[in-house]
Amino acid sequence: MKDRPRNQPQGKARHFVAAAAFAGTIAATMIGCGNGAADFCTKARNCERGNDADEQACNLRYEESAKLADLRNCSVEFDDYENCVQDNSRCKDHTYNPQNDATCQKPHDRLTSCLK
Repeated sequence: MKDRPRNQPQGKARHFVAAAAFAGTIAATMIGCGNGAADFCTKARNCERGNDADEQACNLRYEESAKLADLRNCSVEFDDYENCVQDNSRCKDHTYNPQNDATCQKPHDRLTSCLK
């Protein structure tokens, strides 16, 4: 098994970080830690062989990303993107995310554009 750097986000976390990076921010993820986010983070943890800290970090990234989107009046775009990621993510090779990178590209682009 290949070791990954401790602070490098995996799976869905990469999507959150990517959205924030495009907006020129440091942190990224979802708002309000609803059941969807918690469920997603649990599934990602199990798929990616994570631990409690990984799951907590996923939930915190979600909350921070959601707050950022809300502050920038991008909650609708954020929700659309996160719903797409959550609905289309599957576990494959210990990575939990949409299997087709193009699946959520349009909502991702709308969120990125809004956050700029």
